[in-house]
Amino acid sequence: DIAIEAIPGTTSYTEQGDRRSITYTERLGVWNAVHGDFSVTASSSLKPENGITYTAENVRNRDIGSRKNPLRAWSEGVDGDGTGEFLDIVPDHPAPLSWIEIRNGYCESDDLFAANNRVKNLTVTLNGKHTFDAELEDIKKHQKILIRGYTNPVKTIRLTIRSVYPGKSFSDTCITDINLARRLAKKPEIRGSR
Repeated sequence: DIAIEAIPGTTSYTEQGDRRSITYTERLGVWNAVHGDFSVTASSSLKPENGITYTAENVRNRDIGSRKNPLRAWSEGVDGDGTGEFLDIVPDHPAPLSWIEIRNGYCESDDLFAANNRVKNLTVTLNGKHTFDAELEDIKKHQKILIRGYTNPVKTIRLTIRSVYPGKSFSDTCITDINLARRLAKKPEIRGSR
């Protein structure tokens, strides 16, 4: 139930629960809890097709993906490339954030990743007040958007698409997964393996 990953200058522990895993990371004495404990809505979503949904809730993927439980993605549902569409996130427990982690595009397969648009630039708005732009790489791995210069507890997050990497087959812009890194006041109590 616990995975330990050695990264220079970083300590990391992962706990698997019924709802979702939580990863605790420590770097230079600062602890964070990386989690998906939030609710999320979208300005639009692609209509379901062949039993597959593309709702905002999909960014809270519960596992890595398998034949039994494949990864799904949120896809905006407007004509064009989705510029201006957004996700609104409300953390279950407002707290200062260190970063937002995003897995860009439709990551179920290399073919789906290439076929659909991926986000290139986002505008991030915290609590409707603190706004900054972030650029994502065109890769399937998790990417961190660091939160700098804002230490207030975050109650709302809006991620607005500003530009995209075009897909080969579709103009739908997708995001597979989002996690939040909540800054902790002290070292968490880590439970041992069962």
